Amino acid sequence: MKNKVIHIIPIRQWDMKEILDKESEQGQRIHWSVRTANEVLQYTKEFEHECWFLDKYLKKENAVKKGSIIYRFFPSYQLTICRTFSKELIKKLEEISKKERIIIHLHDYHDYLSYQICYKFKNLPIIGKLHGT
Repeated sequence: MKNKVIHIIPIRQWDMKEILDKESEQGQRIHWSVRTANEVLQYTKEFEHECWFLDKYLKKENAVKKGSIIYRFFPSYQLTICRTFSKELIKKLEEISKKERIIIHLHDYHDYLSYQICYKFKNLPIIGKLHGT
């Protein structure tokens, strides 16, 4: 079984259609999580990669595979600024962590959802990267 890296963008709510359309038309990846996954894949196939996004328009989880990366979009809601939450994302992370060996890569960590992930999954390897925000 391969190790899996799950890249999570916890702070912004995205539009699934916008992400998938821009990934197709630009050739260049529009988000750091996707860029990171693609860069790692150029050097090693040791890891599977998933990029997880929050989408305020969705009613249920949606997954799309493009190339070697699985894009997952989760319904979410914003409590206040920097307080976005998705119970579906937490449930999916629990489910996958019980069956597979995963590394969580947070592409921002000064927000409510990241704090929840770090607390709930403190026994898993977690990488945090602040992209200058």
